[in-house]
Amino acid sequence: IRNRVVKLPIALDDYGLFTGELTYEQWEARALTLAETRSFCAISLHDCYAQYWLPHYPAFLEKLARIGELRTLAEIPSRLWLANAV
Repeated sequence: IRNRVVKLPIALDDYGLFTGELTYEQWEARALTLAETRSFCAISLHDCYAQYWLPHYPAFLEKLARIGELRTLAEIPSRLWLANAV
């Protein structure tokens, strides 16, 4: 929290799927590795690129849930504010 603003770094988004730089399997492996090796990992998925990840989404969420606790970006600032309340 800086100046009463919570900044959440995005570790990975789905742009590489859109550009063809990554296959879904490569992208998923990268996302899971990030989730496994970090205490906090924010992954951004854009609705405009959903055709690249949506068919895999339920299985992807299950894999992530086995690694750690899933939260929406809206939940994180609330938790940080409460944790830092004086």
